[in-house]
Amino acid sequence: MPSDPMNRILRFSLYLFFFSLSVLSLKGQSVFIKTFGFGRVNEAYGVIQTQDLGYAITGSTTGSWNEVPDMYLMKTDSTGSFLWSHLYGGNNIEQCKAFLKTNDQGFFLVGYTNSFAFNNDYDGYLVRTDSLGNVLWTKSVGTNNWDLIESVSRADNSGFVIAGTSYGTSNGHPTGWIVKMDSSGNTIWQKLLESQFDIFLKKIIQSNDGNYVACGYYVDSANSRDQAYAVKLDASTGDTLWTYSYHGPNGTHFNSVDEFSSGTLGLGGYELTEADTNRDEFVFSLASSGIKNGKLHFLKMEKQKDSITF
Repeated sequence: MPSDPMNRILRFSLYLFFFSLSVLSLKGQSVFIKTFGFGRVNEAYGVIQTQDLGYAITGSTTGSWNEVPDMYLMKTDSTGSFLWSHLYGGNNIEQCKAFLKTNDQGFFLVGYTNSFAFNNDYDGYLVRTDSLGNVLWTKSVGTNNWDLIESVSRADNSGFVIAGTSYGTSNGHPTGWIVKMDSSGNTIWQKLLESQFDIFLKKIIQSNDGNYVACGYYVDSANSRDQAYAVKLDASTGDTLWTYSYHGPNGTHFNSVDEFSSGTLGLGGYELTEADTNRDEFVFSLASSGIKNGKLHFLKMEKQKDSITF
């Protein structure tokens, strides 16, 4: 069993009443499995290995007095033993959807709130902590309607860029929402993607050239089907550089995106099949210019359907 922590894989399992942290070697062997439960319902959304080789876990829990979810951050040691935890939020609902480790070994949690939102709607919610989970600052960001953060990435100058969905359009329809901010959470620019379709963004990264790539899906108004969607934005202005969409026979989603050293983008998602009842997972390969390179299907009963080159 590899002892080097860089050779370990982190895996989350989500349950209704508790969640578990599984650490596996690259060969798929279990290093340890730990289960944690604090409130009536616990949801884990992310895990990061910390500088001390322990793990930070974030999500949401109904461990507060009024049984509505709060943001949650927990720390374990390298063996998965519990060290500390913190709740963040107000009297209403807070959900943590993503987080990252900051340069000072603290944490930056993002999601949404209706405890501190405009007009008691939902706004994006930011929580910045030190390395022990103590709050350094919190902020609500958004428009005059619902705003939901789904993802966060580092930006230049130690800042952040977040992506999600906003209903703050002129017609109240949802669209992709991206906000670039400095290290203190002050907005540098924010963009609502202009489209005739409803857009929902699920993931954002900073690409090798310093710009941003986000992905998710849009709803095709012609047939009410979801279609996988990706967009690249200029880091300085937030202007759209290119968009890409994949139209499957039923419905498709992109849920994640990453970039290789070559500049090739890998986008993961799924395609609905058999009257929208089953899902086939796939990975797309896109050039940095947004041109499709290939698609790889992972099917339940078959081997790979197509080839892909990274």
